[in-house]
Amino acid sequence: MMPVLGGLHAIPEIRRACPKAKILVMSAYGSDDDWAEAETRGADARMAKGGWGWAHELVGVLAELCSRV
Repeated sequence: MMPVLGGLHAIPEIRRACPKAKILVMSAYGSDDDWAEAETRGADARMAKGGWGWAHELVGVLAELCSRV
């Protein structure tokens, strides 16, 4: 949990401040509705954190995001 502005609410603020930013939403407890909301608000990618191998998955997601120019 973010202390001042929740992650979903921060997405449009980040997008306004830096339109070309790549926004990855990560959550340990995101629901399908949260993921859909993140996409609606402008997230470029999403992934669940935690569990076995999530750090390896993160590397792949970041590489894919960085390849989008």
